Amino acid sequence: MVHRPRGAPPEADPEPAAPDRALLARLRELGDDSFIVRVLDTFLGTTRDKLEQLGQATTRGDLEAAAAIAHQIKSSGGALGLDGIAATAKNLELGIRAGTLTDATAAAGSLKAQFEDLLPLLEAVRTAALKEGRRPPDFPLPGVQGPG
Repeated sequence: MVHRPRGAPPEADPEPAAPDRALLARLRELGDDSFIVRVLDTFLGTTRDKLEQLGQATTRGDLEAAAAIAHQIKSSGGALGLDGIAATAKNLELGIRAGTLTDATAAAGSLKAQFEDLLPLLEAVRTAALKEGRRPPDFPLPGVQGPG
């Protein structure tokens, strides 16, 4: 929260930082800004739930379920271009399946912490998409046929 002296006019929101802009640009390849907001909302809610389930599965020693959940997180993170989350989830999944992971609960905690570290970026991208409200580009797009 920004504190201003009483009576001072509100300042304009700063332009999103470069990583925010880069992620927003990548997501805009998938659709317009309203689509991006829906995708981010779904990703955030689903991933929170999946991370909770992952923690529970590793705590109770259900490594088969933990590997399946890590796979889902890897796929959804990768689809959004969140390479760090996708790579960490992939390593967790593969480590469990290969039997080489020594502490699945700690690894699940690390994945959750990485997700939480990413939340400010995702919220900034979501806010930028809401604020800008860009619509899909007009045709023609490379490799896409316009209406007939």
